[in-house]
Amino acid sequence: MSLMPPGIIRDLELERHGYKLYPMGPAYQAWPDGRSLTIYDDAARRNHEQISRLSKRDAEAMTRWDAWLEGLAAVLGPLLTQTPPKLGSRRPSDLRDLLRLAWRYRGLNVPSVADVTRLMTMSVRDLLGDWFESEQVKASLAINGVIGTWAGPDSPGTA
Repeated sequence: MSLMPPGIIRDLELERHGYKLYPMGPAYQAWPDGRSLTIYDDAARRNHEQISRLSKRDAEAMTRWDAWLEGLAAVLGPLLTQTPPKLGSRRPSDLRDLLRLAWRYRGLNVPSVADVTRLMTMSVRDLLGDWFESEQVKASLAINGVIGTWAGPDSPGTA
């Protein structure tokens, strides 16, 4: 339920019916060699400190990673609550819907389109491998790619 868009929760008045979301809190991982990592949802400084214990390079990359994800969320977020266009349809109403969608995203540049394409088609393992070096950091972040998918970290589309 934590992935449900807030707009749906609000529109259905779920809180009025008893819905309450309990945050899970920080993600904690421990490894047999005694190392551990805690990732906080809203604490960039603490995350930097935690990740630095495993990899200084990954701690620096985490700031860029978070900014990259925020940029993609601005592009993809509005699409999550829309019915996808009917690609290949020649009905005037379907063509109009497709043109409206294309017009809305007319300002996207080539790197943004490439980033969205990569995110939607890559495995989470490959994507994280482009950003991070520590297997522990990659494993901790990979959970977000596979949660609720019935897929593994090597599966296309989990990024």
